[in-house]
Amino acid sequence: MEITRHGEARLRERMGVPKKAVARLAERALAEGKTHGEFAGAIKRYLDGVFLEYRNATNMRVYAQHLFIFAGEKLITAWLLPSKFRNRKALS
Repeated sequence: MEITRHGEARLRERMGVPKKAVARLAERALAEGKTHGEFAGAIKRYLDGVFLEYRNATNMRVYAQHLFIFAGEKLITAWLLPSKFRNRKALS
């Protein structure tokens, strides 16, 4: 797995993880995170929009109420899901 400098900076900034934990968190998100196809309804439409915006986002994962954008196995960026999608049963 590869992590871009931008991806590392965003994980550290937005999730508050130390430098040594970035790779571990990214690997866990890729392995255990839910894929775009596992969702339905409004959250699926949101993920569709993100995919269309980031054409190189070939692999998106939702993990720990964050959206991780991967190009293959390379972490591009991550951000917190919008508040209307957090704390939903579908995320657990």
